[in-house]
Amino acid sequence: MKSVQMTMLGTLFLFSGSVFAITESMESKHQAQRFLASHFIQFNAQHALDMITQTPGFVLQEGSTQRGLANAAGNVLINGIALQSKSQSLSDMLEKLSIDQVEFIDFYQANHPFSSASQYSQVINIKVNNSSNSVDVQSSLALRDSKRSLTEFNAQIHTPWLDWQHQLSIKAQNSRYESNFLANEYAQQAILLEQQTEDFIEQLGEFQLSTQSTMVTDTSNLRLTSQFWSERWQTDFIHAYFKPNSATPYENTHTVEWLDMDEYQLGVDWQTALHDTFELQLTGLATDNQQAKTISELNVQTEPFIQNKHHKEHAVKLSIQAKDWRFKPQLGLEFSYNQLRATTHSANQLVYNQVSETRYQPFGAIHWKISEAWQLYSKLNVEFATLNTHAHKPTEHHIKPLLRLSYNADNWDINWQFKQHVEQLDFALFVVNQDISFDRIQLGNNNIKPSRYSELSIQLNYSASEYFAINSKLFSQWQRDIHESMWLSSDNEGIANAGRARLNGLDALIDIKTDALLANSTLTFDYQYRQARYHDPLGGVRAVDELTPHTLSTEFRHRYESLSWGIEFVAKERETQYYVTEQSVERNSASTSIFFEMPLAHKTTLRIEANAIEKEKTQYLRQFYQPTRAGKLDGYQIANETTQSELRLTLRSQL
Repeated sequence: MKSVQMTMLGTLFLFSGSVFAITESMESKHQAQRFLASHFIQFNAQHALDMITQTPGFVLQEGSTQRGLANAAGNVLINGIALQSKSQSLSDMLEKLSIDQVEFIDFYQANHPFSSASQYSQVINIKVNNSSNSVDVQSSLALRDSKRSLTEFNAQIHTPWLDWQHQLSIKAQNSRYESNFLANEYAQQAILLEQQTEDFIEQLGEFQLSTQSTMVTDTSNLRLTSQFWSERWQTDFIHAYFKPNSATPYENTHTVEWLDMDEYQLGVDWQTALHDTFELQLTGLATDNQQAKTISELNVQTEPFIQNKHHKEHAVKLSIQAKDWRFKPQLGLEFSYNQLRATTHSANQLVYNQVSETRYQPFGAIHWKISEAWQLYSKLNVEFATLNTHAHKPTEHHIKPLLRLSYNADNWDINWQFKQHVEQLDFALFVVNQDISFDRIQLGNNNIKPSRYSELSIQLNYSASEYFAINSKLFSQWQRDIHESMWLSSDNEGIANAGRARLNGLDALIDIKTDALLANSTLTFDYQYRQARYHDPLGGVRAVDELTPHTLSTEFRHRYESLSWGIEFVAKERETQYYVTEQSVERNSASTSIFFEMPLAHKTTLRIEANAIEKEKTQYLRQFYQPTRAGKLDGYQIANETTQSELRLTLRSQL
């Protein structure tokens, strides 16, 4: 749980330069900086993710895992095509691409030519060599407090066959996470009511198998993907209670939660040129996800909590663009159909939920090069969505414009942007949710609507010299129909629409090349600031739920062929959650991590990581009110959670 604050929309400085540009890009009219793969080898880069993170001033943006394909792509493309996946992060997919397969990357600070990533100003396109054979193998072992906490095996096989380049990826993981929790609960007068300890043990067995087949010709690019993903979770909550004023002061409980998940996914992405003037792109994705959850209290004769979910998604996106016309017009249509079926057995009750959503989103865009320095990009999305919960079947339409004006100079560029955005509804909000650690149950809400916001932002990328680059963004959002915890009935709580709020934010990334201290070294600062105002009918003006005011991380890296090492510091964070009768504040302590990476043989490296070397420490302050947060404080609980530091060894080899 985390949170954040700020009040004014001022200027935004996002200084992002490429300190290591090697050659000029062929797309000079789009002002890309090209980095050859050989440049990153000297810094011990192993895969595409290393290359991305070592590009000064670039901020990796993960795609959305929500329904549909409108925002599924991140801001990194391979051979001009965005990577689409709802179950793998963009970072994970880039880590599977070894540096031997990469010819170069093109870094666009602004005004890139890729319509599939039009929502981003910064984009990196990776040029991959599709004619090589390679096998990458990676294995990891991690220890916490002398106990094994992780064993992981990854393998990627790349091979050309006929006119195709094929990739097979396998991942198997077995992990264990433990933490200790001590809580004291007091009455309003600071009288001890209860002491509680919790031993939290989480075990995960995971298996992934995915394939990717790509065929590239002079005029087209076709990519076919498939994936099977399976997870088996077991979580033990072992509680011991002491109640000094009770006739039975001591009590012990052992609750176990099992979660089984299986997912299948098929995808296609086809991009082709028509008559040397038009570019046609067709993207499709089908996903089938099944989950079975059981929560049982051992040695107690109570009915277990049993929940089964089945989620299906079918999404298609078609677009055509005239790249050689003056305004480069683009027209397209996105379609998605989602369905969730859930059955919940709880407290001798059977609850059946079914929700489905059908979305159509036609869109059009233009890109106007006003002058050599000024560019204007405009896109209009019109969304039609029908949500069927069997309680009601509303159809809503939303007009979502995006307007971006850019100015490019030699050492800096600036972007002003306005957009209307509609958040997709999380289908989990329609079903019952149970939190064992904090003994919370929230009901599903069949009447919830999506939250929306209008955003103004300014973004500045600046590189004053070869040794200094800053990337920053300042934005302000006017939010409507936000989601907060509220009464759904006289005594049942859940997530519902709660009116309007204002959110302001600042993101800043600073890269400093510190060769004066140590050759091939870099110091990076990454900072986010958030501030919000919401008129809460229960507690007055406050921030929105789950807001983290400040997030700061600092990293020093030394990259060299014979040895790479680095140290990362993450500052302490705070997040506040608001419920009808409770306010909960989570505070995470500062943490420090270090790593060493060295070659052992040809194309074989060893990485040693020590994570949270001073232990992970989290404090939870829960304040209870009667009858609601509008009333008086009735008591509070202070809990401290500790997790041991982790030592991880990773061996990677390329064959």
